[in-house]
Amino acid sequence: MPPPRVHGKAGAGPVSAPPRGGKNQGQGGRRPVDREEERRRRIVTLVRFAVRTGRFVAGETGARIAVRRGKAGVLLLAADIAPAKAERIRAWAAEASVAVFSALDGGALAEAAGRGRCDVFFVHDPSLARSLSIELGGGGGFC
Repeated sequence: MPPPRVHGKAGAGPVSAPPRGGKNQGQGGRRPVDREEERRRRIVTLVRFAVRTGRFVAGETGARIAVRRGKAGVLLLAADIAPAKAERIRAWAAEASVAVFSALDGGALAEAAGRGRCDVFFVHDPSLARSLSIELGGGGGFC
């Protein structure tokens, strides 16, 4: 059976409409959503926005200096960071009331930041920090 013919603009001639369905007929042609992959993609996008705007610090020393200077934000730790280093960072971040999250491994964080290995990433743009906090389950409140 040929596809139905539909007329578009006047004088443009007939137009063929694509068939309905696709690979997954029961889902209207849409693929099932992998929620964790979608969440990861949104986090990477927010990290890239922070890089584009220049409102970030990569590395433990830079993040610590930014926090000491009173910049509010969100601290992202690589998921595969050494436990002792993570505890040390969490301790000084807690003293400064900085929210700390761990969602991406070091390679994914470095790729999103456009850098070499990156274990610590501090976002100090208020709106991006709030968005990251919400996305990572912190509810959007950060100091």
